[in-house]
Amino acid sequence: MRTQLTAVVTLAAVHTPDGFCVTAIAAALIGAAVTFAALLLAIGLGSRLGKSTQAMVTRFMGLIVASMGMQFVLTGLKAFLHT
Repeated sequence: MRTQLTAVVTLAAVHTPDGFCVTAIAAALIGAAVTFAALLLAIGLGSRLGKSTQAMVTRFMGLIVASMGMQFVLTGLKAFLHT
């Protein structure tokens, strides 16, 4: 989520014609609000889940983080090899 938020903020800041990044500020606030809501929901939901379900969710999230890392590496290599 943080990576997506960073991408949105960067793209919004770069593509504003007047240099004032209202879109970037709005994107950051919306991303922070969504993250805060997800964390609040996770607090209540975490105590209701069993240990095996928590372990499964943890492994799935690890898979997502690993795939994002691999995408960053491949994007960096592609940019490096094309220059």
